[in-house]
Amino acid sequence: MRLIEPQPNVFIWDFGQHLTGWAKLRVCGPRGTAVTLRSAGWLNEDQTLDRKHYLAVVPAEQTDQYIMKGGGVEMWQPRFAHHGFRDVEVTGISARPQLDDLQGQFVHSDVAVIGNFRCSHPLLNQIHRNVCWTFLAAYQGGPQDAQTVTNGICGWAIPDLSPKTFSSTTISPAC
Repeated sequence: MRLIEPQPNVFIWDFGQHLTGWAKLRVCGPRGTAVTLRSAGWLNEDQTLDRKHYLAVVPAEQTDQYIMKGGGVEMWQPRFAHHGFRDVEVTGISARPQLDDLQGQFVHSDVAVIGNFRCSHPLLNQIHRNVCWTFLAAYQGGPQDAQTVTNGICGWAIPDLSPKTFSSTTISPAC
């Protein structure tokens, strides 16, 4: 995880991997200050958010906004929303935040683990962990499509349901 400032007062947290969920913010500032969080999965070469990948698939941006109460440290996270993201851009704060002022909250349906996979080859073990993470990220009450398109497209209605159903019955018990 890293925190960068590609432009003045534009702060981006790179969580190092894609996840589904939301960002939990710790912030302090004057009453009425609007803090905007925008989520994306990639950065441009200049380290700003790459919004083209999302907007090409889903017309809605993954944006949350919080209006500060003022008077001390505040903790906030959105309700009734989840996003697919790797990076979160925060604007509306003037002081440079700390790395732990934003936490990625990975959420997924409660899927029972009834087995495991491990072998002597580290790459195969990592591939298995990646498959399990991807499966969990795409399972929000039912199979979803890609993490980036859960805001507007019903993943269960996509024609890839058959492979997802197969993988969910054969892979998830071993995650």
